[in-house]
Amino acid sequence: MSELDAEKLAGRLTDRAPAGIADQIGQLIEAKVLPVDSRLPTVRDLAQELGVSVGTIAQAWSHLREQGLVETRRRGGTRVLPRARRRAEDFAGPGAPLKRLGIMSFGVSAADPASALEATLRIIAHAEDLGVDTAVLSSADGEHGISSPVAVLAAATQRTVRIGLGTTNRVPIGQGETGLSVDLATVDLLSGGRLIGMDQQVHLLRTAIPTDTASREQEARYREVAAALPEHALIGTSDEIADALLADPDYVGAEEATFVLPRSLDEADCTQILNDVSTRLGPALGWSPSPH
Repeated sequence: MSELDAEKLAGRLTDRAPAGIADQIGQLIEAKVLPVDSRLPTVRDLAQELGVSVGTIAQAWSHLREQGLVETRRRGGTRVLPRARRRAEDFAGPGAPLKRLGIMSFGVSAADPASALEATLRIIAHAEDLGVDTAVLSSADGEHGISSPVAVLAAATQRTVRIGLGTTNRVPIGQGETGLSVDLATVDLLSGGRLIGMDQQVHLLRTAIPTDTASREQEARYREVAAALPEHALIGTSDEIADALLADPDYVGAEEATFVLPRSLDEADCTQILNDVSTRLGPALGWSPSPH
């Protein structure tokens, strides 16, 4: 973790007023010169380097805490916090606070098909607990991939009570009231009207892999998975992914963003990504969880 000691930090500060010191340090945090969780010098050390009173630096630290940029921990010093969640008024450019957030799964890597099915159902139930709005399933080839999304959705209706359920499988033109259309109608009935269609709203579909809470081993694995995807996946901290999405022309006007859980990952990996998507990435886009 890179940190600036008192001498190096003082060399970057030209203002000697508390508000000015706080503003310049805020700019260093935004530029990631002072990364998340890096520790700031002690009040006394920085005051000595700048030639100001200890009270001046204490006031600057107070400004930074009020802005949510740092926190002072007992015996841990003053450390940089993750960027504060965007507020609705912060969305001045393309995009707007995200209204709905969904996940998509092709299945979960497991020891056998039955375990993979159970893991998928647990992930959907966990997504509901986290306030995610929709869970979409798609069929996939290969071992333990979902071969019948509609059947899995039917099972999911018995494990959930609120989350919207959908599939990328489409009813063939001219099929009428037989086959897939009837199966989907059954899911809608079992779920109490929670079946959604991918064409009902303006969707943004992306593979996004936040690494905020990933272990080193997980992050290395995720980067290998992302590199092998046909389309470049968004991978990095939730703030970095949010910045990329807000600069994406397709994000403008999207009412819902659906984030794909990469295939070939196991339940622990999918759960970690789901947690970061719902508790970090979603809020960084202005999204709020649905009430239970």
